[in-house]
Amino acid sequence: MSPKRRKQDEEEYKKTLYALDFTWSDEARLYTFLKKREAVRHVVKIRNAFGTLIYTLFECFGQKDHEHPAYELITLEAELDFHASILLAFSGYYKQALMCLRSVFELIYYAMYYEQHREEYTDWKKGLCKSPLFRNILPFVFKETNLKQHKQKWESEISRLYNYLSQFVHTGAIDMTKLWEGRDNAPRFLPNSFDLWYQALQRVSRVAAVSSIIQWGDSIKRYLGNDKSGMYQEIISLLEQDDVHDLAV
Repeated sequence: MSPKRRKQDEEEYKKTLYALDFTWSDEARLYTFLKKREAVRHVVKIRNAFGTLIYTLFECFGQKDHEHPAYELITLEAELDFHASILLAFSGYYKQALMCLRSVFELIYYAMYYEQHREEYTDWKKGLCKSPLFRNILPFVFKETNLKQHKQKWESEISRLYNYLSQFVHTGAIDMTKLWEGRDNAPRFLPNSFDLWYQALQRVSRVAAVSSIIQWGDSIKRYLGNDKSGMYQEIISLLEQDDVHDLAV
């Protein structure tokens, strides 16, 4: 590419960013870093730990079964939704970031459901049947998967978190959560909205990690074996101390 053509492309690229209002997101990312530096550092740790969990599940299932629901729904779809949530939140799109978190949350339990309904899963991917409702999946998960042994502690917590995230998907409870506090019609850094998302990110990553360890813990431990790189401890960092004690991990 000639220097002249490169300069023309760069100028057109800058004009395109300006025309699409992408520069607002650049400013939102900068202020997020400047005003929420400690939280940003923690988000990086959460992202790395969640990525380690995803990578481990990828290795557990992807090598043997490329159509395993955990491989396709978690290590491919949920991982991208998780990263998209972070990008959107840092860019000032908080409602959309929360919507992606709900998708991550759903896909964890869809994978558990479809793991035992493989024919239905195949039909679902082909568009031959509707997506099951989350409220119908949850009772199955706590009856037919390894989570049944933890029903008392986790069923209500998972249900509450899902309902909380659903409020944002349907633009409900806006006044109660103050999601729109300080906003206008452009993506901006909004401290309260960022905090709402940040708290939700911590809750989703924790519950997703706990559920994955309960359901696929044997596979995770078998893959990591005598792990000396700290990968298992990084996954465990997503849990709270009570979780570590309860799960004996």
